[in-house]
Amino acid sequence: MSAAPPFGAGPSLTPLQVAQVIGNLEWGGTQELLVYLAERQRIERLALRVFVLSDPVDTPYAARLERAGVPVSYLRRGAGGAAGARCAALRL
Repeated sequence: MSAAPPFGAGPSLTPLQVAQVIGNLEWGGTQELLVYLAERQRIERLALRVFVLSDPVDTPYAARLERAGVPVSYLRRGAGGAAGARCAALRL
């Protein structure tokens, strides 16, 4: 039995499109992990985009994400249409 190729291996050169939804970019471990993922996105063949369900805050996370080439969009409560309202209601 042969082993399966590692994730992302294969003939496709198209990066995997990933949308990450986060409640805020205030200080925290989840935010640090998000920046780490952003910094590795090209190595892992990802095209990452971040949606934040709150207003911008005075932390370095958004700037670090954008320096890594990741677009950051802020979707305040109700601003994202039906999908944004559902995510905000779930407090993601």
